[in-house]
Amino acid sequence: MSKGLILVAVGHANYLRMAENLANALKYNAGELQICLLTDGQTNRPELFSKIIPITKKDYKHSPLEIKSKLNKYTPFKHTLYLDVDMIPTMHKSIMELFESESEFMIQNLGEATKSDWADVDEVKKVYKLDHLTSIFSECFIWKSGEVADSVFKKWQEHYHKLKVEYKKFAGYVPDELPLMIALSELKIYPTRWIPIYWRGHGKEFLTLSMSLIHQKYYCYSIGGNANDVKMQTQYDLLSRHYANVTGVKYPIYTYKPKKGWDYLRQSC
Repeated sequence: MSKGLILVAVGHANYLRMAENLANALKYNAGELQICLLTDGQTNRPELFSKIIPITKKDYKHSPLEIKSKLNKYTPFKHTLYLDVDMIPTMHKSIMELFESESEFMIQNLGEATKSDWADVDEVKKVYKLDHLTSIFSECFIWKSGEVADSVFKKWQEHYHKLKVEYKKFAGYVPDELPLMIALSELKIYPTRWIPIYWRGHGKEFLTLSMSLIHQKYYCYSIGGNANDVKMQTQYDLLSRHYANVTGVKYPIYTYKPKKGWDYLRQSC
């Protein structure tokens, strides 16, 4: 079974630079990993990718976030890992270990949802007649091609355009995680708690973790969102410089820049 990573970089060129930075780091962290890039830009480092799929705004006319719900159509792999581009591998774990998962579809999550950033959990359960919602984060998910994944992506797409509850927009658009939460619950897919990616926004307990523990427990270090403190910015840049050095790149391909400074849609999220 072919396996590989798929990355998406659309809109501002900084997303493409982050994708290149992540791919360059993964060439050291997981050298045998095949990486497919979906982009509407022109990469300066095509050698980092085993396949590049050009896309245009017609492919995400409703929202750049919507592309995630279409990845089953784009992936060239039978076993596919998706990562947001705004992260960097940690030092002591190989991303290849994530492919050991036997799940047909698994996504980063904190277990059962009691609250959500995007909608009232009780209202969602009532409107959609659901008993359970999972607190998911679409920065990392992995799936195997087949009926289960086909059903997940189909329902994800359906709900993306037909949400029946009030919701908070993300960067001016439908938050991609909310329709997927609903889709998974309707399909009675309740993933167990799974947190392969470190992100400070997952809770207070994550704010106090030492870097040595982060390197031991997590596969990547995320700078997602806009509320990144100095420590997170510094650690991302240190890791970027490390991977540039060990791969023979003179300067890091990307260093931290607050999204609200260059993406007009990310002023508050």
